[in-house]
Amino acid sequence: MKQDEFIIIEEFCSFHEVEVSLLQDLEEMGIIELINIEENLCISCETVYKVERLIRLQRSFELRNQDLDLIDTLLKRIDQLEKEIKMLK
Repeated sequence: MKQDEFIIIEEFCSFHEVEVSLLQDLEEMGIIELINIEENLCISCETVYKVERLIRLQRSFELRNQDLDLIDTLLKRIDQLEKEIKMLK
């Protein structure tokens, strides 16, 4: 991947008004992968949608960071079931 395909997490967190620790927690839970580029922790542009989705859910339902692992698993399962339904049509 090219360097311009990544966003520095400090910039991402500032824009979305979240703590950097949220992204670090998501990485520890195995939900996302943070990349170290030139001594900056970065998130891939492909992962941004997923993180933004989790942030919206966290804010809407006042979830703890630890709850996001379960939410991520459920969202993956829903996406998988939706694909299966489309294949049956």
